[in-house]
Amino acid sequence: MRCLIFILFLLAGTRSIAANAIDSLQTDTEVEAFANKVVGKFHGTQNLAALVVSSAGIYNNTKCDSVAKRWNGKNWQKADFNGDGRTDLLVILFFARSFHSYVITDAGSQGFKTHNLNRDHFTNCELAKIVTIDQQPALLYHYLKQDPPGLFLDSRSYLQTDTLIYKYRGFVEYNRNPQPVKIKTISLQTHGSWAQSSFFKLELRRNGRAVYKPTGFATNQKKVTGKITPEKLDEIINLLGYINIRQLKDNYLVNWTDDQTVDLKITFADGSSKSIHDYGLKGTFGLSHLYSLLFDLRRSEGWK
Repeated sequence: MRCLIFILFLLAGTRSIAANAIDSLQTDTEVEAFANKVVGKFHGTQNLAALVVSSAGIYNNTKCDSVAKRWNGKNWQKADFNGDGRTDLLVILFFARSFHSYVITDAGSQGFKTHNLNRDHFTNCELAKIVTIDQQPALLYHYLKQDPPGLFLDSRSYLQTDTLIYKYRGFVEYNRNPQPVKIKTISLQTHGSWAQSSFFKLELRRNGRAVYKPTGFATNQKKVTGKITPEKLDEIINLLGYINIRQLKDNYLVNWTDDQTVDLKITFADGSSKSIHDYGLKGTFGLSHLYSLLFDLRRSEGWK
């Protein structure tokens, strides 16, 4: 009997360790409090005051077509998007006069990570729905897109649905036919709006050597060098292949002003290159995640 009690105690402890704060969420009020804490930290404020509107309220007030009603979606859902055995949360929040879709993933001892899926903060038409692809939870993401993008009089708006899957620590467009690449260098340079003053240029080489140089008004800072770990460098290169970087457009821009710009240049091992100019950093989901990984190197790696 004592042995049985001991085994049950161990099993209960194992379940307790595996469980997370998301598992215990049951009501809109609980999700709202949790999301405000996590997403508020992501935005640099604990006073975000985002609301979890009822499912009916979301799908009756978004400026979308009939897909909203056909999906019969929910204001929040749980799934294990990254396959690590921990429960993640998809939630649609209302703040700043529009709806915003987030996925909050459980990173274990590192806390929770927030993934902002929104492509346009002004259209109020962004909806997410969980589906299963390759036996993995994925997302259908419905939003308003412009072609050509940006502030053009001849641009037209249309609704698009992308299929997103969790890859390389973020959400990217699902690709059935990735094209692996071999690179020589990756160069990224940022330019800011009139309200921004901190810009930089980052160059990575295939051997892991990296150079980080502040530009713009931050010229009092010196150029520094570092060594990127093979794991992070391979992750970035594999992401380039998964999003078929060679086939992407050369120019992207959002339909608003005063935002940040990225100039990305990939020089491949065969000597060819691919350059992308992205005003607003939202060319594709895959590109946005690539920028995030590259930006993170400034904080995560040792620089001298």
